Amino acid sequence: MDSTDIDVRSLAIGQPLPHDLTGPDGLLLLRGGVNVTRTFVDKLLQRGVSTVQSTNAPGSTETRAEPELNYKPTTVPQLSADEIFDRLPSATATYQEAVTIFKGFSQDLIEGRAKDAGPAYDLVAGFDQFLQADAVLLSLVVQLRREGGNDLLRHTLKTCMLSMVLAQHVGFSQEAQADAGVAALLHDLGMAKLRRPVHKKPGLLTTSEREMVQTHPELTLQIIGGVRGLSQQVKHAAYQVHERRDGRGYPRARNPMFVSPAAKVIAVADAFAALTADRPWRKAYSGHNAMKVLLTDTGAGKFDRAAAKGLLDAMSMFPVGTRVALSDDRDAQVLRGVPGANVQPIVVALKMDGTPGRREIDLSQPGQPKVIAVHPDPVEPAADAA
Repeated sequence: MDSTDIDVRSLAIGQPLPHDLTGPDGLLLLRGGVNVTRTFVDKLLQRGVSTVQSTNAPGSTETRAEPELNYKPTTVPQLSADEIFDRLPSATATYQEAVTIFKGFSQDLIEGRAKDAGPAYDLVAGFDQFLQADAVLLSLVVQLRREGGNDLLRHTLKTCMLSMVLAQHVGFSQEAQADAGVAALLHDLGMAKLRRPVHKKPGLLTTSEREMVQTHPELTLQIIGGVRGLSQQVKHAAYQVHERRDGRGYPRARNPMFVSPAAKVIAVADAFAALTADRPWRKAYSGHNAMKVLLTDTGAGKFDRAAAKGLLDAMSMFPVGTRVALSDDRDAQVLRGVPGANVQPIVVALKMDGTPGRREIDLSQPGQPKVIAVHPDPVEPAADAA
């Protein structure tokens, strides 16, 4: 890649850049053709950035504008209800095993002992076997395993699974689905490097605490920067998860055109996983209420619209696993969403003992009942901490 080191103080204020401008970490700061402003220069100097690079390599992954997340509903593998419930215990066991594996591996990464990304990809491959059979298996695990509300490790694993589900649904290749899963696994590692565990604080954060939290993507990048087997795309996705569609996110307040599509997917998965878990300052939202909050936040400019629409189509307004009352006096459990029919998912009726049946009912078809109420989410007993 052809590049030239440039002193920040030498940038011509008010003049368009002839080439892209990147920082010391290789991430894009300003696109070629954009005018340099005094505010831009001052912000770089305030962050201690004195030297940047001008590059004329438009094909470089570090400098090009990211492609838009162009979502069109994708045909995904689907099992019958019988097959899903038969395989669900195996998927849940894989998640529980992953808790133990990731606990050790993440600690090795944070302390600098892990030098290779292989274990992360092995862990994701364990989830991928269920994803390629039917994404509903992972979605159900995310909804049912609600223990460890402020446990970053379990939250990260559920974000990983949900990111893979969403990546598949919006049309990522199988390789890109795995990369999204790995980036999701890594994106919050920097939280362990913060001076105080503010994510456990039972109340609102102060301004200084929020500013501290907003440094954790930089700390994550430091942790994973030298790990073998991680592409720049994976590192960028992990680093950019907390950027926003309205350009008001962190750590760089990036224009969304320069944010990785994988990061946009992970951001939505991360938010849904967080909303449906207990926090020190609030109880978990139901899946239904979490979806409403997420869509409201998307409308306010927080999340990518295509990613949020993908989650809605995959899970419906009554997310997979939600128990609902139907207009024909039956109770049912949501099995999967129907793209374009977000309040008419596919369900299975509940038996007299409250367990899900095996006959699928597509509420989007003519003559079928409607959802008239949402029951409290089912909660499995908490597993012992790993």
